[in-house]
Amino acid sequence: MTETSVPPAPLSASAEAAPGLPPPPSEVAEEPSGRSSSLPPRAPRRRPPDVVCRGDPGPAGLALARFVRPGCPDRLFEYHSDIPEPADNCLCFFEYGTAAGIVYASLRYALLSAAFAQPFSTPKHLALRLFGASIHPTAYLSPDVVIDPLFPSLLTVEAGALLGFGVRIALHEHGGARFRAGRVIIRRGATIGAEARIGCGVEIGEFAQVAVGAVVLRDVPARSIAVGNPARVVGHVA
Repeated sequence: MTETSVPPAPLSASAEAAPGLPPPPSEVAEEPSGRSSSLPPRAPRRRPPDVVCRGDPGPAGLALARFVRPGCPDRLFEYHSDIPEPADNCLCFFEYGTAAGIVYASLRYALLSAAFAQPFSTPKHLALRLFGASIHPTAYLSPDVVIDPLFPSLLTVEAGALLGFGVRIALHEHGGARFRAGRVIIRRGATIGAEARIGCGVEIGEFAQVAVGAVVLRDVPARSIAVGNPARVVGHVA
């Protein structure tokens, strides 16, 4: 197993042009009337992993167990298996090696599923906090919100944030020979529109707005408006 620390990707709206290519267009566009207006910032690149494991799933499972503990400073974990079949290399059930792990994981799934089925926000708060999530008392989780029940400790929702009806938050993803788990951070005052999907490792900035049905796979800067699939920044919150 190897672990590599990588600095977070910048959230700058501008990017330097590669050698031999024309520079990126100016961030100030000319309107037909001759007036200028600021263009929305470009979406940041997808965040690189902070912890990378390869090969043997045993050490990778131990590294994942350390990663999901509350207080771990890393945001994104990635495992590359030597086995190409996803059903044979998934780390999702790393806890199932012992009877106690099976009981704990099963209880967590049952309690969270029951809480997500409630129309009120408070049962979701209590159940998520019980399993390590950081949910501010003033955050609101609407009916039919579902949080990844395998890794709830990777979720942070700050004060005044609102998750709309039917929002889904994935705290891990798996495909082929690659497994990823990542912290999702919903910053203060952010709004996640109904039926939006938030991928693992994503941070939604303060007072940012994610549109209805958007699929967010990259960080959304503070006070930005993100729409579409995949989501892109199209404007700013006044």
